[in-house]
Amino acid sequence: MPFWIKIYVIIFAIILVTNVYAHFKFKVKKLITAYDILSGIFMLYLIYIFWYSNYWYNFSILTLIAFIMVLIVDCYFSIYGTLSEMGDNIPVMAEKENEVAKIISIVFTAPAYIIGIMMSIRFVTSFCIR
Repeated sequence: MPFWIKIYVIIFAIILVTNVYAHFKFKVKKLITAYDILSGIFMLYLIYIFWYSNYWYNFSILTLIAFIMVLIVDCYFSIYGTLSEMGDNIPVMAEKENEVAKIISIVFTAPAYIIGIMMSIRFVTSFCIR
C-alpha cells in the first residue's frame, strides 16, 4: 500500500470517527448513524483488500451488491438528501454551505469509490474471461 493511500486511510478513519461523534452530539437518526459507520468501515475494507492482493478472494458477489447499495445511498444523500432527514437537532446551514459540504464529501470519498468501481469491474470481468 503506497504511503499516500495510508495517509488517505488515516484521514478517512479520523473523519469517520468525527462524523460519528457529530451524529451522537446532534442526535442524528440511529439508522443514518449506523449506515454512516458501516459504509465507512466497508469502504476502508475495500481499500485494504484492493492493496493487498492476497485478500482479493474476499471480494464476492455479496461485496459487489453491498458496494452498489452504498454507492446508491451515498448518491441519494449527496444529491437529494437534506439535513432535516437526518434528525431534528441538526444545526441550520445555508443552502450554499450545505452544497459545499456535499461537494467536499464527494471529492474526498471519490478515491474510495474509484477503488470500489475498479474492484467491481475486475470481479465482473473475471467471470467473462473464464
